[in-house]
Amino acid sequence: ADCMRRNLDGRVETIFPLEDIKNKRKVIQFIKDILKDNVKLRIQNKDGSYSLKEKVSV
Repeated sequence: ADCMRRNLDGRVETIFPLEDIKNKRKVIQFIKDILKDNVKLRIQNKDGSYSLKEKVSV
């Protein structure tokens, strides 16, 4: 996101090391899960139009 005020209001970011391998794996899996695009997924067709893809089960 850019640094415009509307994008920064109410936003908190933090950085910290994940030294415990078990916790590191949990966080990585959590991030993978939330980044899955399984709701209202659209695929761009060759002609530039979009088609709604069926919901993917998780």
